[in-house]
Amino acid sequence: MRRTIVWLTLAVIMFSVATGIRAWAAAPTLTDAGSIHVVAVQQLDDRLLDVTMATNALSQNVHVRILQPTGYAADPQRTYPVLYLLHGGNDDYKSWTDKGDAEAITAGLPVLVVMPDAGPGGWYSNWYNFGAYGSPKWETFHIDQLIPWVEANFRTAAGPRGRAIAGLSMGGFGAMSYAARHPGLFSSAMSFSGAVDTRQLPVTVVVDVSPLATLEVPTAVWGLKLLNAGIWRAHNPWTLAGNLAGLNLGIYTGNGLAGPYDSPPLPDSSVLTEAAVEQMSQALHDKLTQLGIAHVYDDYGPGSHTWPYWQRDLRWALPSMMHTFGA
Repeated sequence: MRRTIVWLTLAVIMFSVATGIRAWAAAPTLTDAGSIHVVAVQQLDDRLLDVTMATNALSQNVHVRILQPTGYAADPQRTYPVLYLLHGGNDDYKSWTDKGDAEAITAGLPVLVVMPDAGPGGWYSNWYNFGAYGSPKWETFHIDQLIPWVEANFRTAAGPRGRAIAGLSMGGFGAMSYAARHPGLFSSAMSFSGAVDTRQLPVTVVVDVSPLATLEVPTAVWGLKLLNAGIWRAHNPWTLAGNLAGLNLGIYTGNGLAGPYDSPPLPDSSVLTEAAVEQMSQALHDKLTQLGIAHVYDDYGPGSHTWPYWQRDLRWALPSMMHTFGA
């Protein structure tokens, strides 16, 4: 009798575990939309999806991770705002969940978080490719295709008030550039240690050499600055700052010195990079101030170009984005 009870107990436990796994292992059915073909969908846990896509904007398949709000499936009538959360250079769509703790930071919030790939050095742009254009067309993918696809497949809040965009480093550039190049598309734009003024030499060099990350020819993104100055200006958040009026804006940066999350000595890259983005952030802050455009500017001083500060930036920025959503 005792043996029977033990076996029954084990069976109940195993059934419960299996049932729990099935509760989130069955990925939702996502359909093609916005020139995007869904190749595969994987449910990584009860909130996190990994979607493989094909698009005519890119020469190969691309991935997007999506964090659904807790209880999304339980209330089929409820709609949710969307935060497009962009990764930095030499990184990918997995970074905000694998390194940035985005799942824990957004836990319990009524917001859908979309984290698309943008290449290790794609600069959130349709590449010039020395006048040939063509792939990669990251801006086309993100703005013209991914947003309509998300809104076709998920219960999203309608209109710009239901969309926000934020990112770190190269993604901070992407957030401000996309918001400025597409006025009226987003309600909030946030830069965390972002390269938000491409007039400055350090970021010019980085953009020029970024194609090497994917074995492409340097300067393919926007061309040589001296010859293609118009293309560079057309993507620069500093130049387009006037288009940011009316948005909930946040610019967060450190200065590269050892801060509360650092253990000296710091790598030269994290020191020099954060010092450079501080100058760019200050320039955009000054330009917005000159234009009379309200924004939050948080130069928090000591802090390196590393994940603990971007996690904190996201925590600090989320309340204002949620307030702007009306959530």
